[in-house]
Amino acid sequence: MVRLLETLPEDSELQSDGAEDTYKGHLEEPFAEEPESMGESIFALATASVIRDWMMLKGGSEAIHVRVMRIASSVLLVVFCVSLQFFLLYKVYHLLCEKAVTRIRNDYSTYELSMYGDSHSHRNKHGHYRGEPGFLDDTKFSDVGKSERDSVCQIPLAHVEYIFAILLIWTLTCAASLRKAVEHTVQLMIITPTVSRVFDHNLDMGGEVVIEGLTCGMKLTVATLCLLPQFIAVMALNFLGCRWLLATNDLGEVLLNGLALEFLLVLKTLLYEALTSKRNKHMTENTKILPLSHGDASLMTCMSANGSLMWALVSAVWVYLYIYYVQSVLPGYLWDVAHVCKKYPLLLSI
Repeated sequence: MVRLLETLPEDSELQSDGAEDTYKGHLEEPFAEEPESMGESIFALATASVIRDWMMLKGGSEAIHVRVMRIASSVLLVVFCVSLQFFLLYKVYHLLCEKAVTRIRNDYSTYELSMYGDSHSHRNKHGHYRGEPGFLDDTKFSDVGKSERDSVCQIPLAHVEYIFAILLIWTLTCAASLRKAVEHTVQLMIITPTVSRVFDHNLDMGGEVVIEGLTCGMKLTVATLCLLPQFIAVMALNFLGCRWLLATNDLGEVLLNGLALEFLLVLKTLLYEALTSKRNKHMTENTKILPLSHGDASLMTCMSANGSLMWALVSAVWVYLYIYYVQSVLPGYLWDVAHVCKKYPLLLSI
């Protein structure tokens, strides 16, 4: 059972008639957000270390070497994580993705030449055959080699609903990481006030610390070292992942490859759990930042209750655009495989 509030909170500033009318215009479910942790990852560790240790150094801390080493080690962990991600991306692209793209292009080119014939097909800029719309002769499917038939019917674009679902799940996985990066960027760069000088002796007490102000230089440092690498890594991972999955000419392998890609996204958490000391974890988890709703009444509105669904919409739009307009795995794809494979299932051995 849910009971809506019938009165305003006693300490609310919305006691005037006009403000009360505004309040009643919303569902009466106030939600006062508290300062929140940045999560458990090496990016959160680096952010907390850069802010807290640098402030203590500026304030005259005696543990200079320890704090400098902690800043350096946390930043090096970020560099190591991002470098490892891009190294694996490079290897996946050259060792797996390029071969998969070449194979699927050759299979589809062979299919096009067989189904359209020499007189109604042409080579594209990559040297692969494409048929002329309106001249597909599906009775020639039996003339295509057995292995070529099986291979071409495993093209992900021949099962667009399936590959759309797989790419959507992969994109939502990336969107979860991207959303955290966006929220932290807004919280640290916009919501947190820019001040001329920051120092608080309580930073060195080992307890919970709320970041309520940052200097311009500190914001620039955090954005460059801790926030920007997350955006670059996630977007690069998503794009390459979509390309690799779309080029995987095996419907079972598509799903497995999608699961394998996820471990690249969890590296930041894995390295945090494996390589961070208990003291540094305590420091990270007790460094709080201002919430997204800082400064308002946090009333329940359509945006506050359902705004996060925009990430699903954006993800779905991106997957649609990628499949139909952006992808270059099979440029000039004619959408002429699915119905042929469905029409002649007995010619397939899969």
